[in-house]
Amino acid sequence: MLAADMYRWLVFLAGMATAAQTSRQYDVVVVGAGAGGVGAAVQAARMGARVALLEETDWIGGQMTAAAVSTMDETGFNPESGIYAEFSERIRVHYARMGKAIGTCASSPRKTCFEPSVGRAILTEMIEDTRKSLGPGKQKRTLDLFLQRRAARVLSEGSTVTGVVAQTGEEFRSKVVIDATEYGDVLPLSPARYRMAWFTSDDAKPKGCMQHITYTTVIRKYFDGVPPELVMKHPPPGYTSEIVKRFQGEVADVKVPGPKGHPRSFAAHNSYRGLPDSKNPESYTREEPEKITKTGVNMTNDFAVTLEILDRSKRKAIECQAKLLTLQFLYYVQTELKETQWAIANDEGYDTPYNREQNSCPNIPAEFKALEWNFPQMPYVRESRRVIGMRTFAAPLLQRAGNPPVTIYPFPSAIAVGDYAMDLHACDGDETIETTLEKHGDQQGFMTSLGPFQVPLQSLIPEKVDGLMVAEKNLSQSRLVNGATRLQPIAMMVGQASGATAALAALHGIAPRAVTPGAVQRALVDAGARLTPLDYPDTPKMVRHWADIQIVSAQGLMSAVDAGGFAPYRALKPPEFQQIVERLAPGTKLPAMQTVSRDEFRQYLKRATGLEPDVDMEKAGAISRAEAAAVLAKLLVKKDVAHAMEYWPVTRK
Repeated sequence: MLAADMYRWLVFLAGMATAAQTSRQYDVVVVGAGAGGVGAAVQAARMGARVALLEETDWIGGQMTAAAVSTMDETGFNPESGIYAEFSERIRVHYARMGKAIGTCASSPRKTCFEPSVGRAILTEMIEDTRKSLGPGKQKRTLDLFLQRRAARVLSEGSTVTGVVAQTGEEFRSKVVIDATEYGDVLPLSPARYRMAWFTSDDAKPKGCMQHITYTTVIRKYFDGVPPELVMKHPPPGYTSEIVKRFQGEVADVKVPGPKGHPRSFAAHNSYRGLPDSKNPESYTREEPEKITKTGVNMTNDFAVTLEILDRSKRKAIECQAKLLTLQFLYYVQTELKETQWAIANDEGYDTPYNREQNSCPNIPAEFKALEWNFPQMPYVRESRRVIGMRTFAAPLLQRAGNPPVTIYPFPSAIAVGDYAMDLHACDGDETIETTLEKHGDQQGFMTSLGPFQVPLQSLIPEKVDGLMVAEKNLSQSRLVNGATRLQPIAMMVGQASGATAALAALHGIAPRAVTPGAVQRALVDAGARLTPLDYPDTPKMVRHWADIQIVSAQGLMSAVDAGGFAPYRALKPPEFQQIVERLAPGTKLPAMQTVSRDEFRQYLKRATGLEPDVDMEKAGAISRAEAAAVLAKLLVKKDVAHAMEYWPVTRK
């Protein structure tokens, strides 16, 4: 089945189900089908949970597709992980069959860059493949997609969320709801407290800025001439000399960039968000900017916003102003830069009834509607509401050091590894910092703060409310940390973790906060997700105990030895066993040992945890480090024996 047909079939199935039933019961309801929402829904469904995925627009993929930011912001320190690795591999295979490179965007030809329509098709395939796959008992998995559905009301009993009601009146009851929306729109409907800018939901009528949004769009080179309806014959509203001066400061007819990198040439502009072009028979990379024939517009069109954008009654008007700014840049390209073969791409599939009707902007005149209809369904949103969770992940805990840089604060409850810098787009003055969490000096320089860091499980769970979790940018985190976790790869991996936690909670009839970190970590590593920021050169993924080693390393029970490797097949040494026991039962001291026998390992591990370790007593010889990791990983699933949920470095007072 073609991807476009598959997408329509998924929507048809969801529509048929809704027509027959206005109240439905699921284990997990994910609101928002962006990178994090799709990651959460797919993971939860693969684990056997009945899942509903609701999306306000008629496109899935959020930032990475529906907002046209389809050039992945990844630095290369963090290898692809979990569902994101699966998505990336499918992208590579798709373009490899066409003989095309995907390293078309800044700052490396190793990056993953793709057309938004291709990204949406791949995500659709992942959803459909999950629906077709069989779970326990050979039953088909449930993952129902509902487009053009937004949460208008949250159902709750006391401090427990029990579902959502869409704007259509349909009820989606569930054991766990995940807020994976772009703006954190479920949070204010729920009993949970949250942050916005440098305020909290407890503050009365807060006023302040937020990071800029950008109404990114896709443009392409038309070798046979731009279609007449896409040629801009007149300037759009608001096209003033001040706007022209702004654009000239970023992109101009220059051969070399200015002293601070700006202005840059149009070709250099195109290499920043350069995309493969399915209609161009040639392949190219970002190192050949003159050959690029398709790109995203995301350099000159950042649009300043305030907290007013969180108000639904004002949001569309603000987003329409951002869309108009991008339209003005397109006119600048065709006229001032005289790039008359370039225009908005009309082959991405954005021209839909939703875009022509609900998403149409009254400030854009009729003569420009053919262009507007080919704009993405949503803008690039960098900042949202953020839940106040069991713990708040703040900048003092996101410091990286070394060469290459790596986090200096590992989290035993780690559920994902990111690698981006704390990068705020404007609204970053001293007055915007949450002083109870961090200070401006905690924000390291961009290049010195690139490198792997972990995201803790506690940041996905509200401080007191049950039945609710978060994904996307809605984590319990500070504004500075949001600058590192708002990117597509880490958003998808955190979403996967939220889905895993929600599934475990729903299937076992417990609250998300009662799920052990070890159980979540086991589900994630079994799906190929990475948990530790350390690279063990002697323990690649194909090694039998890779998953176990990820868990015990993340929880601090075992660490690197022998020149930075894990030495999986070497015998466990007494000092290493002492580290394990001390972590499990602080203050416990082992007797002097020359070696660690299997019986001693079993006996002292049982004393430290109160659980019976599954040690192979019939096997001869000392217990290896890999065997020890496997035994420990099993114990951590049953109980938080390593105190991962309690352990937390001291935050700023």
